[in-house]
Parts: sequence; C-alpha cells; structure tokens
Amino acid sequence: MDRCDLAPERMVDLDLYPILDLEGAAGRALLAECQRGLRSDCACNLLGFLRPDAAVALAREAESLLPAAMDKWLVRTPYFCPFDCSLPPDHPRRSPEEVRSRQIAYCDIPPASGLNRLYLWDPLTEFIRRALGRGSLYRFMDRFQAVNLITLGEGGVTGWHYDYNDFTVTLLLQEPKAGGAFEYAPRIRTATNENYEEVKRAIAGAPDLVKTLERGAGTLTLFLGEYSLHRVTKVHGPRERVTAILLYDEVEGRVATEEVNVAVYGERARNVSQRAD
Repeated sequence: MDRCDLAPERMVDLDLYPILDLEGAAGRALLAECQRGLRSDCACNLLGFLRPDAAVALAREAESLLPAAMDKWLVRTPYFCPFDCSLPPDHPRRSPEEVRSRQIAYCDIPPASGLNRLYLWDPLTEFIRRALGRGSLYRFMDRFQAVNLITLGEGGVTGWHYDYNDFTVTLLLQEPKAGGAFEYAPRIRTATNENYEEVKRAIAGAPDLVKTLERGAGTLTLFLGEYSLHRVTKVHGPRERVTAILLYDEVEGRVATEEVNVAVYGERARNVSQRAD
C-alpha cells in the first residue's frame, strides 16, 4: 500500500479550519458558518479542509487499494426500490438512475492507513458532532461501512437518489478532469410528503430546484441527504474522482444489519462477525 504517513493534525489546514480550538473566536465562527449552511442549504462545504499535499497523499493511498475494490454497475430508482410499472412512465419511482463506480469497504482499508488514522482522530469527530449540532456522535463500528472509498473513472456516475442516513460526511480526495459535479435539490421531500411533481422537475434538471456544490480536492462536506435528492454527474477524462465516505452514529457501537451489508457488499458480508478494525 502507498500509505499516507502524515499525522491527522498535519492533514487538516488548521489555519483555515481551527478545529482544535472550537471554543476560541475562530472556532466558534467556523461552527456557526457550518450550522448556517446546514440550515439554509442542507450542506456545510469546507473547501481546502485538507492541505493539498495531504489530499494528494490520501488519493495515492486510495489508488493503491483499488485491487480490492468492488465494481458497481447497475440501474436503480432514486428510492432503491423495484421499478413500479403500475405508475406513469415519467414517475420518479420509475426513473432509471445509473450507478457506475468502484467501492472499497472498510475491511479493505488497512488500520495503519492515513485515511483510517484521520477517521479515528477524536478532534475530527468532535468537530463534526458540534457542526451538526448533535448531543453525541460516535464513529460507526461496522466492519464494512465505517469508511468507504468511492472512485468514479471515465463514464463513472452516481444517479439521483436519497440517503438512508439523515447526514453524510465526505472528503473529496481527487477531482476529475471534467464532470463529477455534485448536484442536489435541498429538502425536496419531507417525512410526510414525497413531493413527486417537484422531484420529477429536479430529475429533469430544473434550475430553480437544483444546486451545485463547488468541490475541489481536499473538500470536507457535511450533507443532509435523507430528504435532499442528489447525484454525481458523469465523469470524463483519465483522472478518477476519489471520495472517502466517513460514517458516524448517535448511538455508540452501532453496526449495520447483515441484510444491508449483503445488499451493498455482496455475499462476502454474510455471517461475518462485526468488530472495529
């Protein structure tokens, strides 16, 4: 493995993002900015959170792990449900959304990797907890899901969808030459209203509904995706889009069900005892 040996406090640009001193004036201002973004646009988007050399080192590390990656190439609905052919052809629950990516599970990310050491760094977890305004936050203990790497090469895409979790945390380690934009429609549905007509317009690209997050290599993004439809547009060119997904939970020690892990990672996830690596 081409390991990133930087210490976590060397990876993060602490001058721009003083997460080691959240009680200081600059730290409080950072938290307030994150919380405003989450309230208004469902996203806290921190450009240059990683120092450039750290983003490059972590991207190289990710590239060296690609032999363990699982290829994902499928077509699904935004709701991860079967296509309901009883509905009109243009209904969102019949919208064919392509996913074409490569995915590296947590069990294939070595404990000594730079990415894992960053994930296990308590100041990062505490910053994310406070930015999200949660009373408690713990690193996810699932053997497969705690940290994943997603790469999109030429033609790679992640179609419109919602998240299962109410929030996600991602680090963009490498941006592609072209394409790979993160587009989303914030709070387009609620717990009681799927709002299918507006969802249909968002899928069609309605500019009054769809926003684009500016994201370069090293960007940390906190995103409220359970009610915000979102996608990553098709990647073009030889340079892959590389993203780390960091999972957290408000319940200590939580893991995913075997059913979910088998659906995501295949049969190798069946009957595997859960533990933290």
